[in-house]
Amino acid sequence: MPKSFSHNQEWKRLGKLTSPMIVSSTWQLFVNLIGTAFIGVLGAVNLASVAVALAVFSIFSQTAAATAVGYRIVSARRFGPGDRAGVKAALETMFPILVLITLGEALCLWFARPLLVLISRDPTVVDGALHYLQFRSPELVFFAGFLLLQTTFNTYGETKWGMYAVLTSGVLNISLSYVLIFGLGPFPGMQLAGAGLASALSTLGGLAFLAWCFRRRRLFRIELKRPRRDEARTILRLSSPEIVNQALDYTGGLVFTALIGLLGISALAAARVANVVLMTLFVLASNFGLGLQIMMGHSLGRNDGKEVRNRLVSGRLMTLIVLTVLGLGVSIWSGSIAGLFTRSQSVLSEAALAIVVVGVTAPFVAWTTTHSGALQALGHTWWNMYSNIATVWLVQIPVAYIMGVYLGVGVAGIFVGYFAYFATRATINQVLVERGTARPVSIPVSR
Repeated sequence: MPKSFSHNQEWKRLGKLTSPMIVSSTWQLFVNLIGTAFIGVLGAVNLASVAVALAVFSIFSQTAAATAVGYRIVSARRFGPGDRAGVKAALETMFPILVLITLGEALCLWFARPLLVLISRDPTVVDGALHYLQFRSPELVFFAGFLLLQTTFNTYGETKWGMYAVLTSGVLNISLSYVLIFGLGPFPGMQLAGAGLASALSTLGGLAFLAWCFRRRRLFRIELKRPRRDEARTILRLSSPEIVNQALDYTGGLVFTALIGLLGISALAAARVANVVLMTLFVLASNFGLGLQIMMGHSLGRNDGKEVRNRLVSGRLMTLIVLTVLGLGVSIWSGSIAGLFTRSQSVLSEAALAIVVVGVTAPFVAWTTTHSGALQALGHTWWNMYSNIATVWLVQIPVAYIMGVYLGVGVAGIFVGYFAYFATRATINQVLVERGTARPVSIPVSR
């Protein structure tokens, strides 16, 4: 490595870029914890309904997010050499496409009962989940605008604006959730419907705040035009593997949740608790991966191959250290963590064991997410898709079924499937990144 290279300098750059995103994600997770606690007060059946509903909602929301991956890659590459006009062209092309996609997805949520029945056979759980999804469905459209504006700020390097918007949205979510779930004064409680509506309205509030910030910052003026074919081809060529990736990944998640459903309502509730812990670690690691992707994208835009490699080495090392320490703590205090979410002894004991598995998995989560971010920065989104889908369907789901259902280990056995997934994919992704750094995908300059 060049003498000028310093892990400390790279860690400071990565930390400065990712810290607002980590604050945003931590706050979102805290808001989710509060929401889970609110639902928990309504009982195990309602908690199970939300667990089932989120398995379906995630398919649509993450597919929408995947559609924007191409825009994130393109904007990072173009912001590297300072091409704002190119970023503007990409954003104006992507906005109407993503809004149309999310409108269709929102409509699908109103008729999601067949998917819900695949996860749970309890009609009360299914009815509650469908009610929740129907009231939350408008959030997908609001999410489209929020995501594109946040991505623009993030790839420019000003991640603080997205953080402020997320904080605003979270405050609204907590306040509205309490009022709409339980009622206040003359307003009756809406229970699960109120939880879904509160989430949608809070995202709308965050979008309005972020739009105001974008206008004040004046990066460029957005004009709604017909999507440019050349820009659409460039972006969707990069996004399409991620769309397929997320759709099949979260369909796998649907099957995964269905496996838990075979173990009963108590297992669904316990898995929901353990999944919150896993998602906390995963989202934290993903923020480091996203920050690494942006930094590598800037370097690729400047055609600085040595800097690309240096940032990869430093970024993954920093993420590994942080996640390993957190995973150790999660394993040690698994019982106390589970106790924050439930008072049911049967749910608590199953959740605590699953959380231990989550803690052991943490280092592999770090290695997987940083290399995924690197693959996206390099433009190898097809490789990222292949590694993920193959691992989900050939490793995660079979291991979860064998350990959790066939051998009767329970929820902890189901979560061994997650461990097998991350351990396998961490290895595959490293091999792919080593190959990809030698030949990154080129991105044309906007005309």
